[in-house]
Amino acid sequence: MTEINIAELIGTPNAIIQKFGLQVFDETVALIDSGNQVLLNFSDLKNTTTGFFHACIGNLYKKYGEDFFQLVNVSGLHKKEDWKEKYDEAINLVRNPDKASEIDYAIAKLFE
Repeated sequence: MTEINIAELIGTPNAIIQKFGLQVFDETVALIDSGNQVLLNFSDLKNTTTGFFHACIGNLYKKYGEDFFQLVNVSGLHKKEDWKEKYDEAINLVRNPDKASEIDYAIAKLFE
């Protein structure tokens, strides 16, 4: 199993933009496609956002489906209360695209 220290990969302890999530996604895909299982280590992070989790975890789950759980392990999500919730939400929105559409619609209505 190959570990990715997310803070080291993105160069900051603040995983707060989608670009950082896509970096994690790209690195993880490269490792998985080379035959590795991956451990995503969140423990050196100080801040995360929902967008970050959607970009990395949501996209990984979308790409690998239920195999995601055999290919990707995580550590350090316990550091902040809401990180596990954001992680789970990223997966659940891929599993339930209608719910994602409802959220997108509700957000769009805020800006009308």
